[in-house]
Amino acid sequence: RVDFLKVDVEATELELFKGAKAILRKYKPFIAIEIHSIPIFQNVKDFLSEFGYIVRGGIIDSTLIEIRDPTYGTVYFA
Repeated sequence: RVDFLKVDVEATELELFKGAKAILRKYKPFIAIEIHSIPIFQNVKDFLSEFGYIVRGGIIDSTLIEIRDPTYGTVYFA
């Protein structure tokens, strides 16, 4: 069983998630992901939304925040 994914793959996040479709579909793990740009954030967010994921928050400059706009840094999906 997969309950949690911590992802830091230096701008290849979308490729990782495309390869993990079966895990996302079957287990719906909580995801903590380090994102390096706003376009990557948007692509990952759009892809994960197909599996029912939404952004739950993030950490920017060591502060836990609510995310309302595309961003980068450590982002949580559930």
